[in-house]
Amino acid sequence: MVESIRALRVARTGAVKARTAAASSLKATVTTAPAPLRERLETLSSPQRIEVCATMRADPIRLDNPLQGTKAALRSLSPRIAALDAEVAELDAALSRLVPKAAPRTMAQCGIGVDHAGQLLVTAGQNIERLHSEAAFARLCGAAPVPASSGRTDRHRLSRG
Repeated sequence: MVESIRALRVARTGAVKARTAAASSLKATVTTAPAPLRERLETLSSPQRIEVCATMRADPIRLDNPLQGTKAALRSLSPRIAALDAEVAELDAALSRLVPKAAPRTMAQCGIGVDHAGQLLVTAGQNIERLHSEAAFARLCGAAPVPASSGRTDRHRLSRG
């Protein structure tokens, strides 16, 4: 089950990154769009902007016109964002079913949600007995302090291993 959670989290992370990239491209395209189109879209919220861009119609004969080319680009980006939103929601639903089955006691803790519990399961793996203490978990995560003192200076750094 933990391996399934790991695979779903990898897919979700990729979808979130792709959605962020598509949303950034849409925003950059709006920012550099011809003035009439830019003024119409800048005042809209992000979800409204995506909806409006999905309904745009570019004239395929006049794509050499910057306004028509920009409309075509925006219309191409908006369904991609919507599809990635749906993909993230689908993966979240799958994780919401699996993670509570794999770690019911962890999920019962205050402040622990599906994302945190899933990450803990993936980090610890199925060999939970190797985490015999908080220090062992910190070492596994790369957050264990390592002495890096010199002379009278007393300091620590994080383990790079």
